[in-house]
Amino acid sequence: MVDKDGVFSLSDVVKLSSVDNALITIFPNPAKAVVFVNLPVLTTDSKIKISDMAGRILQTIVVKKATSQIKLTTGNLPAGIYKFIYDDEEREVSKMMVIR
Repeated sequence: MVDKDGVFSLSDVVKLSSVDNALITIFPNPAKAVVFVNLPVLTTDSKIKISDMAGRILQTIVVKKATSQIKLTTGNLPAGIYKFIYDDEEREVSKMMVIR
């Protein structure tokens, strides 16, 4: 940032990591009636939440440990963009999901 008098300052450098985000895949995306979710091998129970773009939680699914893939039925959701939120109490990972 440069002020009107020519004085400038730099912000701190922040490292971002997308490793957690890459561990979870959703397919097909866009989807119609069914979505498959590949997860890292879970060592604890976790939750998956589906929310609309206004932030309202529409579905919450409890995923048992040792699960590596789940099948979600999305036929009850109207066409649109949804937020997929994975939460295992150690991390929270969000992805966007399109339903046609």
